[in-house]
Amino acid sequence: MKEGILLPRPKHFFVAVMVVAITSTATLLWVGKAELIPQYWVCVVALALSYFACVFTIDKLRLDLFDRRFEIYSQTLTYCSVILAHASLSRNERNKEDIDAAVKAAHDSFRGVGIHKTHALFGKEISDKFKELSDSFAYILTYGGDRSGDRDFDAAKYWAHIEATVGMIDELPSLFRPYMYFGDHRVD
Repeated sequence: MKEGILLPRPKHFFVAVMVVAITSTATLLWVGKAELIPQYWVCVVALALSYFACVFTIDKLRLDLFDRRFEIYSQTLTYCSVILAHASLSRNERNKEDIDAAVKAAHDSFRGVGIHKTHALFGKEISDKFKELSDSFAYILTYGGDRSGDRDFDAAKYWAHIEATVGMIDELPSLFRPYMYFGDHRVD
């Protein structure tokens, strides 16, 4: 999903404006209204400047939001990586720091205040995916550890949530790409 206003590419915009401007200038000359040509060209220049200001503003906004968006991206990866490493959110002496970091990362990205940030900074596709991740978080937190004796425990469902969470590691770059990617820039 593309974010914001869809504008024509600068090359196409410039060609279209020049074709219309030259055609309109020729038409004004043909009908004998040459006195309107300077006014018309001032309008064309104003249109071109407005277009480039709009393009600059869109990129500037994306750049301004990049740090906030990257923080959510990073926190989500932190959470998913801990699930990959431990397959649970059960704390013990060996993994206490990792689990605490994962729970904090979850609340900073797709639970608690993080979900509100996500709704403000991203589109529906990320919010929907984070809803699924939040559901998996709740299931893993509830049934993680040694719950095999619980009658409500479903091992297949538990591991499906683990696999979905770990699968997010591969999905996140393409999911976040429209919001954080600025293209490939080469310096020769």
